Parts: sequence; C-alpha cells; structure tokens
Amino acid sequence: MRPRTAQEIEGLIDVHIAEEIYYREAIAMGLDQDDTVIRRRLRQKMGFISEDAAAVTEPVAGEARPTSRRLVAFEVTRACFMLGIEHGPWRSETLTRTPVA
Repeated sequence: MRPRTAQEIEGLIDVHIAEEIYYREAIAMGLDQDDTVIRRRLRQKMGFISEDAAAVTEPVAGEARPTSRRLVAFEVTRACFMLGIEHGPWRSETLTRTPVA
C-alpha cells in the first residue's frame, strides 16, 4: 500500500471535520430522537457488545476474573435498554442538549 499524499490526508481530515459538525448539530437539534433507524442501529451495536462480553471464557488459574462491577453495570444497563426502561445517568431528565458553538 502506498503512503497517502498530503492532498489525500487533507481531504480525509475535511470529511471527518464535516461529519463531526453535522453529527453535533443533528444531536443538538434532537434529530436522533424518535428515529427508528437510529434505535435499531443502537440496539444492534449493544447486541454486538453483549455478544463480545458473553464470549469471555472462564479465566485460567491465576488470571483476573472477567466479571466486575463494570460488567454488571453494563448488563443492567443493557437489560434496561432492551426493555425500554430509562436507567441510571442515561435517564432523559439527566440528559441535556446543548447547542454546539
């Protein structure tokens, strides 16, 4: 693979910056709310994460156990998400939408 040219790198940076600006503005405008496609994509991503967590095997003697408070918190959050229950710091009343400056 050949190295990228300065012009190609500049183009990639421009695309990334534009994507971030549009993303932040869309979130600030609440365009992610009540959108079935976004909900499905987030559910899909959570499924991938939970599958990865489920793939953790039993530890070899002397290794740290894969279970932790973070994993338990994740599983609780995942279950609440799947059931449509607002939980923890992700409850709607704790989320604020601030316009991007």
